[in-house]
Amino acid sequence: MLNYNVNEVLTAFDNTLSLDGSAPNAMAADFDMNSNDILNVGDITAVNVVVTGTLSGAAVVGLTATNNLSDVDSATTSATNLGLGTGDSPQFTAVNVGGTAIWTSGTGTPEAAVTAPIGSLFTRTDGGASTTLYVKESGAGNTGWVAK
Repeated sequence: MLNYNVNEVLTAFDNTLSLDGSAPNAMAADFDMNSNDILNVGDITAVNVVVTGTLSGAAVVGLTATNNLSDVDSATTSATNLGLGTGDSPQFTAVNVGGTAIWTSGTGTPEAAVTAPIGSLFTRTDGGASTTLYVKESGAGNTGWVAK
């Protein structure tokens, strides 16, 4: 009877995945795990990974910079959480330009209004000639701003 089924036995062996990686070890059809886990997996190399459930445990999901936050549920919420403001251009209250110095902006003179360390910059949005850029040159509080 075995001789009669030799072709069927060979086909079954040819359609079996190899545990040691020997050929044939390629799949040409979906592999249904029947809701069971895959255990002891090292790196997974794939062209695409689609997650339809919820990630849990030690799952790590990376964001891709070229996606411009399109790979998150809400780009607006993510931008706000990152302190980037809303819209097409990030909006900051102040930017730390190194050390403790900051660069901030607003209306009116910063003198007696904006507290910052020496070396900080203030851009006056309603300024004119020689009153648009201020540099904090002295003082520890909100004085010492000089228009440039």
